[in-house]
Amino acid sequence: MAAHKNNFDFVRLTAALMVLFAHQFALLGRLSPAFGARLDPGALAVYTFFIVSDFLVAQSWTADPHAWRFVARRVLRIWPALIVATVVCALVLGPLVSTLPMADYFRSRQTYAYFSWLRVIPTYDLPGVFEHLPF
Repeated sequence: MAAHKNNFDFVRLTAALMVLFAHQFALLGRLSPAFGARLDPGALAVYTFFIVSDFLVAQSWTADPHAWRFVARRVLRIWPALIVATVVCALVLGPLVSTLPMADYFRSRQTYAYFSWLRVIPTYDLPGVFEHLPF
């Protein structure tokens, strides 16, 4: 499917706006409106991202269905951005927004545990960062 013949960018933009819409309720201390049975806008947006991603990954596989090349392309697509995002978050943005003094931030084991993302082990917390957010 040619990029100019699908609406995946529009669907992703809509889902991203739904995430922003859903997050405003938690940040303002309000309940999120539900559409139907327990389906809030944030959950709907996440489901939308997964569905779009599945279509695009399936398209990539059908274009060249060779397992090793497929895996190599996925790793080369994801890993560089993951490395940059992890380094920038832990070593640049984290100390700027942390409630801890910079020296304590860099002495904390939690700062360096954040790099476990590079082994695909989720670690969501940086010391003193976003401690009081409702998420």
